[in-house]
Amino acid sequence: MNKFALLTSIAAAAVMASVGMASAADLGPQPEVSYAPAPVYTPGNWYFRGDAGVGFADGSGGEAFTAGLGVGYRFSELFRSDLTVDWTGDYGSADAWALMANGYVDFAFGSWLKPYIGAGIGWGDVDQPGGSDDGLALAGHAGLTFDLAPQTELDLSYRYRTISVSGPDFDDHAFRAGLRYNF
Repeated sequence: MNKFALLTSIAAAAVMASVGMASAADLGPQPEVSYAPAPVYTPGNWYFRGDAGVGFADGSGGEAFTAGLGVGYRFSELFRSDLTVDWTGDYGSADAWALMANGYVDFAFGSWLKPYIGAGIGWGDVDQPGGSDDGLALAGHAGLTFDLAPQTELDLSYRYRTISVSGPDFDDHAFRAGLRYNF
């Protein structure tokens, strides 16, 4: 019986081995496993902006602190627009507020640097020694935008602004630095 038990064990092992080989053969070639890359964050079209710098008034020769806040929308890689409120401090004889609607054309010269030009129209208020006066405000913009992070851009800009008031118009120039946060 020992021989019989030995032969039975060998036969059982041979059957088990052939079943395992048949199962593996039935699976066929296995597909390669591939993993999708992690999704890359792309900011939305809306943005907040904040700027500060120094302004120079035409005629008075004075200089003053200037700052602004705004919210904007990017329509395409080429065109964006925003609404801003700007304040320029005391030039010695005047300070000014302006609410502006601005449009910009961005020129992408690489992925991290974008020069731009723009124009704005709105309403401004000028406080002078003789009193306060308000009127149509126009602005011209030029600047450079640098990508700091996927959602944040550094904006270095020049702005010319004129506000139509009684008497000579209020004209000033500003050099500003700011941040735009895209969401």
